[in-house]
Amino acid sequence: MIRLRCPNPECRKPLGVKDQLAGKRVSCPSCKKPLVIPMPKAAVPTPGIPQPGIPVKPPAVKPPTPPKKPTRPLANVDDLAAAALSDAPAKPVVVETPKTIDFTCPFCDEELHLAAALAGTQSPCPECRRIIKIPELKVEKPKDWREVGPGNAADYLRRQGDVLEGVQGDVHSKASTRALVEAGAIEEAPVPPVGIRGWARRLAWATSAVLVLAVVVWGISQARLSSVRSRAIAAVLARLKQPDNKLPPLVRAELLQGCALLELDQGHAAQALEYFRAARGNALDESANLRVDQDLFLKELALQQVMLGGSELEVRQKRKFDWQPVAFQEMRDTVERIQSIEVQLWAARELGARLLTLDKRPLAMLLAQGSRDAAQVPAIKAVQFALLFGPNDKLGNDLAGEMFKAPTKGKPADPLTRLAYAEGYARRGQMDDALEMVSARGLPKDRLEAALAVLAVSADDKILDEALKAASEEKKSLNPWFVLQLARHAARAGKADKVQPMLGGLPKEFRTRAEFELMQAKWQREKSVVPPTSLDALPPDDSKTPRMLAFYALIVHNARLGQPATIPETDGAVLEPLVSLGNLVGTLPAPK
Repeated sequence: MIRLRCPNPECRKPLGVKDQLAGKRVSCPSCKKPLVIPMPKAAVPTPGIPQPGIPVKPPAVKPPTPPKKPTRPLANVDDLAAAALSDAPAKPVVVETPKTIDFTCPFCDEELHLAAALAGTQSPCPECRRIIKIPELKVEKPKDWREVGPGNAADYLRRQGDVLEGVQGDVHSKASTRALVEAGAIEEAPVPPVGIRGWARRLAWATSAVLVLAVVVWGISQARLSSVRSRAIAAVLARLKQPDNKLPPLVRAELLQGCALLELDQGHAAQALEYFRAARGNALDESANLRVDQDLFLKELALQQVMLGGSELEVRQKRKFDWQPVAFQEMRDTVERIQSIEVQLWAARELGARLLTLDKRPLAMLLAQGSRDAAQVPAIKAVQFALLFGPNDKLGNDLAGEMFKAPTKGKPADPLTRLAYAEGYARRGQMDDALEMVSARGLPKDRLEAALAVLAVSADDKILDEALKAASEEKKSLNPWFVLQLARHAARAGKADKVQPMLGGLPKEFRTRAEFELMQAKWQREKSVVPPTSLDALPPDDSKTPRMLAFYALIVHNARLGQPATIPETDGAVLEPLVSLGNLVGTLPAPK
């Protein structure tokens, strides 16, 4: 390829032509001025002069010149060169069509020469008589670079910006780059390698695409889940408003609490607050003979209401409420409605543990007091001491020291001091010191109460063994609330067999609840799907409330394991809201 520029000062167009046109006189495709194609830069050997590595042939003897025959006039070389660089279409070339098709039989390898009219048909081989397919007739036509390549070249060049240097001139050419490469007019540009940076860019684009797709899929799934939850909540509320609704008050309260948890998970704080209040109101409508289940439900409700309080950002987004007055006031209203002092202290200890992790110690102190007077219930003072003593900071230690003096080692401590320091050491994580306070000399009931205070804060096998030991040593009848708490802790630790003999002397309501606590702890420990028939092990009860609450807990448990329940045939109309809502509540994170 010879590269040059047009000598016309007004043009100076860069050109590229083939070596065959060296020394020829042609016209510039841009300005149409005549120019002479220079010789290539490589040295041209001169005839008659010896060159290194090339043998010199002796001069050949010229034969006598024959008489000249009349010939046609030679074509103008300049016109041929201009035609080679011109965009005008080539003159049609007449190609003679072959009269026969020459090929080899695929069966007998015989060379065959059949008439062209049989092209593309099936016919028997003249030699082996087998049916063969006659090939299509191929007409060899000389290639013209103007016709090679599909489509309009001008449109291709406008899209690609690939202009032939010099010869083609601009985007109005009619030949594509691919056609020129196939015709040998230009050389195909090499494809540059991708390289590390190229692969890194491709990986970044692919990763971005996957992330965008994941976000879209997650958004669609969340929208569908929100729609399903909204329909389920609406169906439950419609069912609760029906006049013929046969669900007991505590069961209605459990369903309303489930609605509140679903709304809170979606960031609907105002709606969740409304359902929490409705749940508390329904629980208070329960009859007096179910006071055990009522108090325990209110304790669990207060623990769930901790989730109403949030950070400043969550409050601005209306996903949560301020801790004061909304979240704290709701928890306090719930705790104050617990009638049993034992359950109120139990709730104060568990609420205190959660609020301390959220750095809300003043709220935990106020909740510990509840509606009771510390002078009438000294154990409240012990809980408040533990909340001050537990974080182990200077202010808390100073205030705690004013409430109770540290016991002297080797000397028995009074029951209240034992209770305060046992729980306080447990909140500090000093379980050996807590065990020393629990096991110190004293009455079995005092040791049992101190052990239960520690277990409400932190599960510990040694503390549990000491509690079981103190309960077995107590000669008088045990407080049924203490037995119920001990049954829950023992069942969760896999020691239900050690507390089972103590359940026989409990009142009927306490025994039914204790059996359910043992059953529910077994479900959580085994982590397997539970059939509804397992509820037959519960003691018979005239009230439907305990069994329906157990059925709802079973639905939630199985749903957490990915096994949603179906509506049973028996009492399906009554149990339908428990099944539909329990399946959704089971998809929420399990409480810690």
